[in-house]
Amino acid sequence: MIDYTKESKLNVSSAVEKLKKDLMDNKWGILSVIDAKKILAEKLKVEFDDYIILDICNPGLAVEAEDALKKIIDMQ
Repeated sequence: MIDYTKESKLNVSSAVEKLKKDLMDNKWGILSVIDAKKILAEKLKVEFDDYIILDICNPGLAVEAEDALKKIIDMQ
């Protein structure tokens, strides 16, 4: 897992929409969008700041990593 945090002057909703567009423009896929604020409110009845988790992947990089792993395994 990689954590990447960046401050923005955009509100959370606008920042998430911009990030989703930028990711897709750069060949990254969005596997899921988790609204942690909503989940915490429903499950634990707690108030929390806006908190969105994007589960993303880059299919091209995933294939490259898998190919590299196969080569390493074949060398053993």
